[in-house]
Amino acid sequence: MGGLAGVGGSGSLAGARAGGAAGVAGSISVGGLGGVGGSVGGGTSAGAGGVGGVSGSAGMGGVGGAPPSIKLRCPTGPNDPRLPVLQLGTPTALDGTKFVSGKVKSWHWTLVHDDCDAIVADPEFVLQGGETSKLMFQAVRPSPHHFTLTVVGISGDSGTCKLEVPTDGRGMRIEACWDTSQDTDLDMYLHNPFDTAPWFAPFSTSVQSGLDGTTCNVVNCTANLRLGRPRVDFGYADSPASFCQAGPAAAEFADLGQCPNPRDGEDNNAQNLATGTAERIQIDAPLDAQTFRVMVQNFANMPAAPHVFVYCGGQKAGEAAPPKLPLNFVAPQVTSFGTMWRAVDVTAHVAKPGGATRCTVTVPVSPAGQSPYVTIDDPSY
Repeated sequence: MGGLAGVGGSGSLAGARAGGAAGVAGSISVGGLGGVGGSVGGGTSAGAGGVGGVSGSAGMGGVGGAPPSIKLRCPTGPNDPRLPVLQLGTPTALDGTKFVSGKVKSWHWTLVHDDCDAIVADPEFVLQGGETSKLMFQAVRPSPHHFTLTVVGISGDSGTCKLEVPTDGRGMRIEACWDTSQDTDLDMYLHNPFDTAPWFAPFSTSVQSGLDGTTCNVVNCTANLRLGRPRVDFGYADSPASFCQAGPAAAEFADLGQCPNPRDGEDNNAQNLATGTAERIQIDAPLDAQTFRVMVQNFANMPAAPHVFVYCGGQKAGEAAPPKLPLNFVAPQVTSFGTMWRAVDVTAHVAKPGGATRCTVTVPVSPAGQSPYVTIDDPSY
């Protein structure tokens, strides 16, 4: 797992990005100046607190029977008023002094890697101050994050708090990531909610020639449009510019001066746009009862194990694990569209216009009853 550049101490958050980790539930120990000692574990996010499991423990006293020098009052859960709500794309402080009193000798924060953060080489979140009382964290993923705070008092006693910290999330976010994201080019597609048209234009014979407005994709949905395609239109109004600060591709859409819906982050194509990152699609205000199908296509036809995660209203709504066939997600032979995995169907639930978005996530089934629904050179919905 790659370390963090310049994590800890004072200075700019810029450049303090975290390296990735193998496995879907590793943890990263955030070090001070000079980098981070990272560790990958086999646990799960529940080990970091989980829902209702945010708690802690303190040592039984100082070295040699000295009285305890610290006292812990750990958060009671994610709704504890002492916890902040993380803002996507904005540095947010976690203040350990709200949970620990007394004479503290050392502070140490640990972040659990969940979902795509644990799969890609560059999760893109930012941390600073991991060996101080105040951790600064800039989130990218719109769902709760799990931290462990470990403190040691001047008497040698120690204690630990596990924190589940909520994250502000707007609308619907889809993320796709894979283990070989630095070497293999996969692409995620979001189908419009109005029809079941094929993923690529009728009579097209390749991905490039078949890209059209049926889907939000890495050509017609990103800040910088490519291949001469017009911006995809699902009928939504643009969001206020401030909404794009939450990502994906915040800087690119800021430069564009437009915050469209849907919008796609950079194409992780292992070339010159992005590498080692997740692909992300955002819709800020989907309409109630609209259903969106998500597809992942192996453009390079090279080995990969793709995952898809769905977030709505700041909570994870569902996920899809890599299909077992074809082996390594590679087609034995490609004549046009290659391996295509219809990963999930996402139905939005919005009680009132402008209200919070909740989602139901289901797994698509092929006309023949196959699930996972994977095809080779077949662009049908």
